[in-house]
Amino acid sequence: MFATSVHEPADWAEFVTHALAGAAANIGGIEAILAGRPGSWEADGVRNLLTSTVGHDKENLLEHRREALVVEVDIDELLTDMGAWEPYDEASRELARRYDAIGIATVTGDPGDPLVEEGLRRLEPATEEQDRQADSIAELEERLEEQRLQDWASYGRALQAAVEAEAGRLAGLAVPVIVRVQQEASRAADERTCATWGLIDQLLTVAVQVTELPGGGRPPLSRLEVTGHASGAAQPPADSAGPSAPGRT
Repeated sequence: MFATSVHEPADWAEFVTHALAGAAANIGGIEAILAGRPGSWEADGVRNLLTSTVGHDKENLLEHRREALVVEVDIDELLTDMGAWEPYDEASRELARRYDAIGIATVTGDPGDPLVEEGLRRLEPATEEQDRQADSIAELEERLEEQRLQDWASYGRALQAAVEAEAGRLAGLAVPVIVRVQQEASRAADERTCATWGLIDQLLTVAVQVTELPGGGRPPLSRLEVTGHASGAAQPPADSAGPSAPGRT
């Protein structure tokens, strides 16, 4: 007598529906995967199949995601939109005013111009006190930029932690969430994340709301000068204008 074995047919329908749900979750949603021809009869069929599989609640689709969620953050662009540059621009203008108040004589014009050359020969050299004050302001300018870079970096770390915390509260999201904080997001990164931007935007919106802006509301110069490492120049009456310290354009 020969033994016979009976193999049950594979449930390909279930396999296909779950594979399709996984693809939609990885792309960013049902409508994202149908964006090419959203009004076609094929799209309607796929849409009906997916909604019958996962329902209309977007959170139910998250549990089918198999790819890590990558969140690219351009910190400088984000902080610019939030007005974080404005206090630093004002600090640069204040240092320019302090430099002007020192009263170091200058001549402006095109190099090689006879009048400019004559003016340069007649310039009175800066006094030791004026040089000291100018050096003090130059030191503040350097430390101001160092402080800004530190602010941007600390905000990036805090925002990353907030995004990761919010992702951990999303029901059904079991894949890793990778947060990449950088000064300038690449175009390729934008193209990769545009399809999942709805979820990424959700995470970033909450993270921004709970993350304090750099400096805690204190003016950048006051934060520097309170340390005592450097101080701005005294402000004597300005009787001649010097060159302005560079600000952000």
